Amino acid sequence: DPEYRRRAAAEAAFWAAPPFNSEIFERLHVGMLKRFIDESYTGDPTRSWLADLARRGPFARAAALGSTEGAREGEWLAAGGSRRLDVYDISPAVLAKARARLARRLGRLRLPRRGLRFRVADLNFVALPRARYDVVWTSASLHHVTNLEYLLAEVERSLRPGGLFAIHDYTGEPRLRYGAERLALANAALRRVPERFRLLPELAAPAESDMSPFEAVRSDETLALARERFEALHVAEVDALYPLLLAADFPRLEREEPARVAELLEAERAGRAAGLRRCSVYAVFRKRARAGGPPQRPTTG
Repeated sequence: DPEYRRRAAAEAAFWAAPPFNSEIFERLHVGMLKRFIDESYTGDPTRSWLADLARRGPFARAAALGSTEGAREGEWLAAGGSRRLDVYDISPAVLAKARARLARRLGRLRLPRRGLRFRVADLNFVALPRARYDVVWTSASLHHVTNLEYLLAEVERSLRPGGLFAIHDYTGEPRLRYGAERLALANAALRRVPERFRLLPELAAPAESDMSPFEAVRSDETLALARERFEALHVAEVDALYPLLLAADFPRLEREEPARVAELLEAERAGRAAGLRRCSVYAVFRKRARAGGPPQRPTTG
């Protein structure tokens, strides 16, 4: 399909120099905001979703579907998540950034270099090794996949008996066409923040030209399809006022006007209580046992 190949090439090129990168999000997600997000995902303000997943091990072999330029991969390795990690991504440039970033950290990590492998792969058609992984996880990548049913089947086949599959991702409206009620509430909360702390003047759905070709193509289907194929162990849905928590300079706001941070977090809580659609999820699933087979447990070898 020449048209698909054109779009896939454009997707890979987009992430070589995206408008946002993982380091920006790392700088914003600190202090009160980070504690709030961690507690929302894991129930513990001192434990991130990835640390929570690592504690569900031990795991010998892991795969990350989609790279975060080394940010999440480094956190996973630092937490002792697995002895081996295979990272799959469509963009050679993103994998190069991840490789360089992790090379600077490997001296402080216990994982040997041979335990970390990078694979250029289109997740819509990736062929994962059979029964290889104890855990497969993905962060902010699954909402770029059009061939979801195929990929989830590949994940299932790649897991060992009792293996885990974790999703940390955007699950809101396709193509970021945010709901009108959520946008109105989010903008009302943002307007209470002084302009010097805002990263965006107003929240709105982005223009098509500002998004990658596969941005949020089937984001609203991800969770339901995963539930159909795997056994759900933990599902935490957050971000009722998405993308409000991306729209302010939280570190500076916390230093200068911490009460404003508390107001924004309270607005998010109120949105959840009002039953607004939640746009982000941390979910952990387990590979189902075969009918008539023995109980499955995660493996470590």
